[in-house]
Amino acid sequence: MENYKAKELYQEVNEEIDLKPFLGIFKRNVLFISFSTITLSLCSVLYSFIIKPVYKGNFQIIIEKTSESSGLNQNFQRKFNLGDITNIGGFSSLKSQEFILKSPSVLMPVYKFAKDNDPKIKNSRNIDYKTWLEDFLKVEFNKGTNILSISFINEDRDFIIKTLDMISSRYKDYSRLTRERRLDNTIKYLSKQKEIYDIKSRSSRKKLNLFSIENGLGDIDGFVDLEKSISPDINNYPFNNEALLKIDRQNIQNLNGASQRFRNQFLLLEKYESEYTNLTSKLKPNSEYLIQLKIKIDNLRKSLKRPNEILLKLRELKSIADRDERLLNSIENNLANITLEKLKQPESWEMISKPTINKSRVKPKRKIILLKSFFLSIFGTFLLSALREFKSDKVFGFKSLSKKIDSKYLSNLYLNNEDISKKVIELIFNKIENKESLGVIFISNIINKNININSDFIIKLNKRIKIISELNNEVISSYSNILVIGEDLICTNADIKLLNSYSNIYKDKFIGWVYLTKINSI
Repeated sequence: MENYKAKELYQEVNEEIDLKPFLGIFKRNVLFISFSTITLSLCSVLYSFIIKPVYKGNFQIIIEKTSESSGLNQNFQRKFNLGDITNIGGFSSLKSQEFILKSPSVLMPVYKFAKDNDPKIKNSRNIDYKTWLEDFLKVEFNKGTNILSISFINEDRDFIIKTLDMISSRYKDYSRLTRERRLDNTIKYLSKQKEIYDIKSRSSRKKLNLFSIENGLGDIDGFVDLEKSISPDINNYPFNNEALLKIDRQNIQNLNGASQRFRNQFLLLEKYESEYTNLTSKLKPNSEYLIQLKIKIDNLRKSLKRPNEILLKLRELKSIADRDERLLNSIENNLANITLEKLKQPESWEMISKPTINKSRVKPKRKIILLKSFFLSIFGTFLLSALREFKSDKVFGFKSLSKKIDSKYLSNLYLNNEDISKKVIELIFNKIENKESLGVIFISNIINKNININSDFIIKLNKRIKIISELNNEVISSYSNILVIGEDLICTNADIKLLNSYSNIYKDKFIGWVYLTKINSI
């Protein structure tokens, strides 16, 4: 049989998590833990019947997307960056809307109503607006939607309905006010833009007409008609004399009939060119008349060559005047639409469910209370039992014994396996010198001096075993070999201390100690 020192065995056992000490505490205190757990669980159930039940009411409301009903053309909104103006209250994301709808600026009257009428918070100084909002009211958007869910808890069903109705009314008023504010802001902005673009349109038209008059590019009265567009882009034509003259002639004719002066010059040029063509077949090239006619044609062509810069400038001025005119008209139309929309009765946000009370209670949840109290009771009484054992002078189990007994640990004896225990005793007898008798001391009976209940089992293992019922010098001196038996039964630190004092004095007699237990026992 292999022997182990107690400390070495303790370190070896400690390498793995051992639940036996915890199970031992539970087993030794099972009556106390069971009785306390049942009692506390029943008390918690009774308490759940005594306290007032708390109910929850709720309703849902749709937060409208104002960009769809703002009365403004979407292209116009993008052009003038009106997104912030047409949005409700000046906020965009659902999270920011939720924050505003939970703010005191909207719900403070509801809180004051609850403060004045709810006995639970009426006399409480610790429940401010933030605490009330966190503990009693819940306002949040359903995930991925613009549907706002509002719920409120209280012990009074009627009070829940009144509070939810008041919240619903506050949100309806808020939606109407924010819509009116949005329309007022939009009207104010459009009116200002109208003034700006009225001035810009007049200025751009004035510049265009002045430029056309100075360069003779309008009608007879010198003004350009803005309803007609300018001719093709001159940049697409080659820059030679004939091409430029052709462009000049086409552009001038397209500008509202061009000017009378240029029209007469073109007619005169066509007349000279036709006459020159007819006379070249009749007169000699050096004819004085042909030479003078050719000079007239060249001079007239030169005078009709309009600079590209003038045509481009004319086109630019006309484009600016057209754009300013269109924007001014668009602003006036949208301003009229928004003004008409403001005259209509403002609509509030739509409720998709009326304030209702849930059938099931919010609390108390009796099943949950019972489960919580059951497990908390077990845990609490277990800790109390462990603390009580820790503070007591008692020693429990193998680990505690192995740390406190000074004698050498030899082996285990098993109450439920007599064959193995006999072989262990035989091995012990084989290693001692005097094999006639072996004195056995039960630690749990050192001070009590009672006959141990397991004495008969030990004697059955070997007839030469003698039970030592009293520990003193005279008794110990009468034995050549003494074996100490530790067991699952309770012993005290005083027992072990007394045993160690004798084992240190009679080291040659104390051969070691064995642990009496059951296989797979705690």
